[in-house]
Amino acid sequence: MALGIMLVLTIVLTTVITFTASGARDSKRVNAGQKATALAEAGLGNALAVLNQNYPCVECYPGVTTLLTPARTTTYTTGSVDWSGVIAPAPIGSGWSYQWNLTSRGRVTNPTGPSASPVVRTVRAVVPIIIPTVTEIGDNNPLNFIYSKLDLTFPQSVDVASPIYATRDLYLQNSSAISEFIGNDPSSPNRAAVGGVMHGEQNANRFGHVNCGGPTEPACILKPPNCGAPSPVPACPPANNTYSLGEIYVVGGCKTRAYDNYSAIHSCRYGDITFAQPKIDQLWGVTTGSVIPPDFLDYTPQLTCCYPYPNNALLAPAAGPGVYSNMGRLYETAHLGPRSPCTTGSVPFTFDGAGGPDNLINNSATPTGTPAINLTPRGVGAASVWSYECRSAQGILKWDNQNKKLTVEGTVFIDGSATIDSPPNAQATVAGQGALILTGTFMMKNSLMCVKTVGSGMGTVCDGTAGAWDPDLSSFIVVADGDGGYDTTQNQGNTVLSGDGIVLKTSKFQGGLIANKDIEVATTSEMQGPMISVYNDVTAGQTGLLTFPPLNFAPSGGNSAIGPVPTAQILPPRQFGGG
Repeated sequence: MALGIMLVLTIVLTTVITFTASGARDSKRVNAGQKATALAEAGLGNALAVLNQNYPCVECYPGVTTLLTPARTTTYTTGSVDWSGVIAPAPIGSGWSYQWNLTSRGRVTNPTGPSASPVVRTVRAVVPIIIPTVTEIGDNNPLNFIYSKLDLTFPQSVDVASPIYATRDLYLQNSSAISEFIGNDPSSPNRAAVGGVMHGEQNANRFGHVNCGGPTEPACILKPPNCGAPSPVPACPPANNTYSLGEIYVVGGCKTRAYDNYSAIHSCRYGDITFAQPKIDQLWGVTTGSVIPPDFLDYTPQLTCCYPYPNNALLAPAAGPGVYSNMGRLYETAHLGPRSPCTTGSVPFTFDGAGGPDNLINNSATPTGTPAINLTPRGVGAASVWSYECRSAQGILKWDNQNKKLTVEGTVFIDGSATIDSPPNAQATVAGQGALILTGTFMMKNSLMCVKTVGSGMGTVCDGTAGAWDPDLSSFIVVADGDGGYDTTQNQGNTVLSGDGIVLKTSKFQGGLIANKDIEVATTSEMQGPMISVYNDVTAGQTGLLTFPPLNFAPSGGNSAIGPVPTAQILPPRQFGGG
């Protein structure tokens, strides 16, 4: 019996000792695992610190790929950690185009013995890389100009009270003139540059001295005919440039009716305040010359296609080998588009081909023979039936047919053509700071889309009074890379002709227009906003006042469509995991 009891006690004691030792070892392993996890989290913090030091990143989207490669090792008293990160395309529908995939592995000595493998714990995280919806721009940004790569023409009686830049010739017809002030605000002198010849086809055409002024304007200033300038003109104090443009540069000379009855191109004769010259070209500027300063524009507009996707010869000029094109980048980074579909809501059309993103820039959203996408649908039945709303992490595209309000936030990419057909009496308005990128054409006919309207019925127009439109709160920019001569869809009912990319006909629009091909504002249309033909002509055939307020902040998609990629930014880390 004694032997039996002692055997039982021995077994119990052995079991206790065994379990105690095992528990101690397990406790050490758990403790080691916790230390390894803490090290992995510390490594992840190191990676995030590096990213935060290098973002925002100007013109480096999506980022410098070598920031977190090869893997780095950091040693602590409790062990070591290897941490690294790679840039990778984000899954479609994420709400962003690229992301940093971070990996951190903490390592501590295995407490069970020197021959055992180290205890390793891994932590992973995703850091989204985004382009902001809005980019800060300056006065010299092309989006603050009416710009044409070739000719710029004003065929009607219009006072252009915004900066202009024509790389080739400028044509002033009828009584069109370039105002000395932006928005006719005396505190904002206007600017103009002509790379070719300045054509003034009528005596009434002029640069500056458009405004009648008031009691502060000397009587000697040559005024428009309706200002009642005295004759003969009295002597004038020297250097009085009150009603002159801030800058005028004409490279190729002048051909004006005021100087030589429009007979020959000659060196421009700028207005002399003292009127000592017998003949002038009716150009008045504080700073004048025949050389356009290199910093007159921040950059020369460009709109390339289609790398990294197969090049489409029908669209904009091809980007250089291995260089991201403007359209290729916009296809990838749009806040709503082929790679960033609606996460909530839907649209009554497709951003790309019917089967989803095909990784081709080929007008697949509106193939030949189909109608252009109508952004403002209307028809029989309840107004709400024709409304739609689509949202992603950063983008919004919404049409409220009940209240006739279009909302565009961020960059929206459609691989096709689009139109707006809301008539003036609907008084449709647009809200948000967004850019619509089209691989096709854009057209408005007998339509209206304003930030703010004035008037009633079919007489409704965009409110152009000072302060009515604040682009820092609402700015809608349309970028069209197509040509009306490509097919019947881009032709849009024989309205967008061959060589045209954007056409407004008997329409009113408040926003920005950017095209690869010609921009035509015709048939009593009224445009308020920048117009940029990247490679061709702009014809603004409207009457009255053509002006728009300066853009301090512009939709990123509109800015990157004609110039550098906006600043890359990162969002807080997410999708933590590991083990």
